[in-house]
Amino acid sequence: MLTKSLCVAMTGVALAALPAWAHHSHNNYDTATWTTMEGTVTEVHRLVPHSWVYLEVKGAKGQTTTWALEATGYGGLEKVGIKVNDVRPGDSIKVRCHLLKDASTGCLLGFVTPMHGDPERGHGIEKDWDVAVVPDSPRPVRTPCRLRRGRPAGTSGRACDLEGVMAQRRNDAFRHLVER
Repeated sequence: MLTKSLCVAMTGVALAALPAWAHHSHNNYDTATWTTMEGTVTEVHRLVPHSWVYLEVKGAKGQTTTWALEATGYGGLEKVGIKVNDVRPGDSIKVRCHLLKDASTGCLLGFVTPMHGDPERGHGIEKDWDVAVVPDSPRPVRTPCRLRRGRPAGTSGRACDLEGVMAQRRNDAFRHLVER
């Protein structure tokens, strides 16, 4: 009976993790190319599952365009040391991101370098805004993990640890069931 219960629990955990993995496919972004832009922050929304930064960028002819930059969620930002006041509306920032494939004004935010002049808020220090930290892991794991030619690859070009992420989720869920 215990074996059957454990099998059912493990199947449930695996099935519950699949939508989260599928949600983070980011197939609508050109993840092979980094784009750099500078501008002024108009809005910052630190949300779950994704945070958003709206950036006003001036074009070559002086016209401004507002870009929507998608980042990891509020908890992911906190875990890697990004504070609420590091980037605020009105701040100048430089970003590296992956453009949307449909050429609209959206980006998968990778890295942010605040250029606001305040060293206490990280002026000039580039930080990664697209990481998730696996609990009890000594290093951040790149997200999203997506398949390229049948193999998982992270946005940084090095292989992401999809198997490790899924194993950690299964272990956490199993530990939670056993502790009850």
